[in-house]
Order: sequence, then structure tokens, then C-alpha cells
Amino acid sequence: MTKHESIRILYIEDDPGLARLVQKRLGRVGYEVDIAADGEEGIAKYEADSYDLMFVDQTLPVYDGLEVIRKLGSQGVLPPTVMITGTGDERVAVEAMKLGAGDYIVKDVEGGYLELLPSVVEKVLDQRRAITEKQRAEEALKESGDKLESLHEVARRLAACTSEEEVYHLAVDAARRIITFSYCSLGMVEGKEIVTKVAYPHPVSHEAQKVTVDEGLAGATYTNGKTHFLRELGKRVANSSSSSRYLSLISSPIGDLGVFQVASLEPDAFTRDDTRLLELLLGHTAAAIKRVRLQNELKEQAIHDPLTGLHNRYYLDAVLSQEIKRSKRYKHCMAFLMVDVNRFKEINDQYGHQMGDEVLKEVAVLLRESVRESDIVVRYGGDEFVIVLLETDGESETVKQRIVKKIALRNKKNGRFDFPVTLSIGSTYWDPQDSKSVEEVLNEADRHMYEEKKKNNGVVKGGSHA
Repeated sequence: MTKHESIRILYIEDDPGLARLVQKRLGRVGYEVDIAADGEEGIAKYEADSYDLMFVDQTLPVYDGLEVIRKLGSQGVLPPTVMITGTGDERVAVEAMKLGAGDYIVKDVEGGYLELLPSVVEKVLDQRRAITEKQRAEEALKESGDKLESLHEVARRLAACTSEEEVYHLAVDAARRIITFSYCSLGMVEGKEIVTKVAYPHPVSHEAQKVTVDEGLAGATYTNGKTHFLRELGKRVANSSSSSRYLSLISSPIGDLGVFQVASLEPDAFTRDDTRLLELLLGHTAAAIKRVRLQNELKEQAIHDPLTGLHNRYYLDAVLSQEIKRSKRYKHCMAFLMVDVNRFKEINDQYGHQMGDEVLKEVAVLLRESVRESDIVVRYGGDEFVIVLLETDGESETVKQRIVKKIALRNKKNGRFDFPVTLSIGSTYWDPQDSKSVEEVLNEADRHMYEEKKKNNGVVKGGSHA
């Protein structure tokens, strides 16, 4: 076999003897040559079959060589074409080149041009290969540019995400647009585990798939923070729920937050450009996740008291009006408890502010444990706390007594402090048909709390809270 066995040539020539000579000459170097006796037959053969190169004699019956090239060219891109002209007929050759021919050769009387045919074939095929490679390079460059442009758009959309779940799904959708794969998974580190959040095309099961941070390729990717590019893989991809065997894979870190893996059923399915594009995407993904987490952390800080961890007054103001509207809609009652630590100033003065802070933290835990999870416990300011009991009617006294018993039990055990801690608690009840404002409701609870504080002798000189 020769290196030219797959090259097919159509030779359009009306001289059968000359046609056979050409066929024999090119056949000796491995080319397969079909012959057409006139322009009409040449066009018909070209349209019915596939050829890598075409020789066209200028002088032909029915359609001459230029007309053949013109007609075929009007139907699409010609194969590499060589025009054969008579001696001194270079004008025709130039016209053929304008119509799309790649080269021309001039017949000589002695037939010496036959020996030139193989080199002409090689030259024309090399020209076409160069053109094809250039077109492929241009297409690859355009495709790469399109993918980079897509990444810019994804980066903009990631910057607008308000939740981590939104970031996860957008990252997977973007990966599907820039890389061709059979499977992908996005896993985030939670403690000592990498938990799969999104997988394609296999959805994550009800119990999220998990691997430890020191397990398998996913663990190695997270631990060393480097992308692993495997051209051939003889084992299943980590975290895959499919029984198929994947043969190539990219495993890349999502910053220091997790791992993203893409896999293919084909060997050597990914390129270095795929890896680079995926790393760029995951860089934007990690930045978006960190931004969302920071925003959520700032939101939490804005509505929580940093000392006790309870909600703060800002949160109470924001949520209370909504709860009152909801209570009116569903005709549910609410109760309010205003709680104050007795003689708190004396605790600070005698034992120091750090001890005072410890008392407030312990009271916060006690109050949180005394109510339902749905109820709202707020550090209202200083040593005052507010409890909002949602969807309740006569339960405020029950909760109040529960708190009193818990604080008494705490004093009896006398664990961390060598002094008793007591509370004054004022309560009020609000009905949806009540016309009182939020401020009036809280003021009423505050007034009841002060009344109890006086009974407990919990007011120091000057009337300030103690």
C-alpha cells in the first residue's frame, strides 16, 4: 500500500488514450483516478461522488474546462482543481485560477508534462491542506473567543447571584456551554467532607453523596489545590452515581471551597484549553460563593447581638410588624414578655463587666431553652430581653413560670457564679382585633416588668435598672 491510496482524483479528458496514460502514471504513485470523457460527464460524476482533486482539460465536448469549473464552483467549494491547457494558452489558465483552480499545467507535444503530474498533485494538495489548517485554526480561535465571551457573561451573572444554590447551578450550566462532557459534579466542603451539591445528568440523590477530604481524586484535588487532567481513566469518577466507566476526566478545585469534576466516556476527550476555561470559570464561581457568604454573614451580624447570639432590636423592629399583619390575617394571638436582670448594675460594679457579660449570655441561653423554636427571643438593650410568643393566647404565664423555675434551679445548683441571678418579667397579651400599636404593646409589657421589679426591690436609687 502507498501513502496516496485514499486520494481520489477525477480526470476530465476527451482523449481516451491520453486519459489512460494519466491514469496509469498517477496510479503508479498510489492515486485512484476516475475518468470523464467530456464536461457534462465530468460534472455528473463530480456531483454523484466525492473527489479530493480534479484535473480538467480546457478543450472538451459539451462544456469546456472553464465552463466546468464555473458550473461546479457555483454549487459550492471546489476540490483542489488543476486546469490543463494547450501550449501557449496561459490566458485560459489565468481565468481558471480566478474561478478557483489551484494550479495549471501546460501540455507539451512530447508528453513530458505527464511526469510532472505527481508533483503538481502534491503541490495542490499541500495548498489545500494549508488552507484547511488555517480555516481550522481560525474556527478554533473564534470558538475560543466565543467561549471566553461566554465566560465574561457568566461572570456578570455570577456577580448578581444572591444564593449559593444559584451559583452552583449557573456554574454547571456554564460548564456545559464551554466543555463537552458526559458527566459533571460540583461538591462543596462541609467540615471534613466534600458534599455533592449539583450533578449532571444524574441528579443528586436525596441523601447527598459525600467523600472525605482525604478520599479519592476529589479529596486530592481539594487538598493540594491543583487541577488533575486525566486523558485515560480506568475507574469510575468519584461521586458518580452512574455505573458507566468514564475514560477521561478533569478534576479542578473551586478555590479553597470545593471540587468540580467533568468526565467523558471517550478517552482523551478534553484539551488543555478545556482545562484552562474550566479553571477560569471556577475562579469566578469561587469569588461569587465567597461574596454570597460574606453578604449572608453581614446580614446575620446586622440582626444578631454579638454577645448573646440572640436577635437584636433591629431584627425585632423589622419582623414584628410582619408578624402582627400575619396574626391579623389568620386571627392568631401573640404574647409578649419583657425580661430584665435584677441588680445588674451591682453585678457589674462588684464583679466587673466581664462577669456581667457572662450573666447575660447565660440568661440568653436560659430564655432560648424556655420557649419554642418558632418564638422570637431578642436582646432588647442592656440587660433587657423581649420574648414574642407567636400563635398563642394564655401561654405567657406558663412560659413566665417556666423561666422562673429554670433560674431558681440555676441558683440552686450555683455553678458558675457565687451569687443568685434573678429576673423581673412583665407580660402582655395581644389579640388580632386589638387596635394597639406595636409600641403600645411593648410599653405595656415594659410597665408590667417594672411593677414586678419594684415588688422584687429591684430598683436602685435614682430609678435606674439594677
